Amino acid sequence: MAATRVLIAKDLKNSEGCTPKFLDISNLSSGAPLPYLVAGKAIQECSVYQPKFASWFFNDTIQQDGSLYIGTPVDVLFLILPALESTRSSGGNFCELEHCLEFLCLKPAASESLTDLITPEQMQCICDSKQVGDQYYYRLNDARVLAWLGLKADQTKAALVEQAAGFAGMDHMGLTAYAVGILGEYLSPEWSNKLSKYLGLPQPGGDSGGGTAAANGAAVPPPLYNPDVTFDRAEAKRPRYDPKEAAKAKAQAARQEARAAKIAKEASGMRKLSSFFSKKT
Repeated sequence: MAATRVLIAKDLKNSEGCTPKFLDISNLSSGAPLPYLVAGKAIQECSVYQPKFASWFFNDTIQQDGSLYIGTPVDVLFLILPALESTRSSGGNFCELEHCLEFLCLKPAASESLTDLITPEQMQCICDSKQVGDQYYYRLNDARVLAWLGLKADQTKAALVEQAAGFAGMDHMGLTAYAVGILGEYLSPEWSNKLSKYLGLPQPGGDSGGGTAAANGAAVPPPLYNPDVTFDRAEAKRPRYDPKEAAKAKAQAARQEARAAKIAKEASGMRKLSSFFSKKT
């Protein structure tokens, strides 16, 4: 008789008559395989809480293993991003989704389960696409990926402010650094660095290419993504340059950059919830 387990997950009753399935997919940040639950049209990351002394009571029986399984919804695009990148690196051609997923080295049933979760509209968030008849072909597009990740960062920041009072008073750069740290748990280091640069965050250790662009006399482009930039007409009509105000602004900007760099470093070292639930040996 199969052992009974306790699982807390979302929408298991709305799985459209499909039996929930468990898949093992490598984590982009650590490279270790992690269990994922596919139920209906959603996929959830599974964490296991294993207390030292615990059991479950089921009707008139006792289950000795008191482990608690917790499912957290995750965007499936995070999971297939490395496969799409490998496909592009192998030839740069447009490919079917099924062919792209071969780079994840999944079992056929697991690959089929992932394919059923993904729609062409989702793929177009991070890929260029071509349609031939009823078949779609995709190629990863970095600009689309960064725009999609930028929206994910916005959603993460909004959730932090809404659910944790301590984030409400944090400035834009600090909050963005925390959001990037959280998203970095689902991204490779290369994509985390690209996202940080895209969002205008200070880079760890500064520019390693011989100094900053400003120090080398080159024009400094504005951040590619900054939702807080607004046009201030009163500022535009300021009659003259005030060196005292300029010095204050420069000092404040330096403090904010130093603080944001510190927060980004701390956020990059944050541990995922599942890391606290590792199996005892």
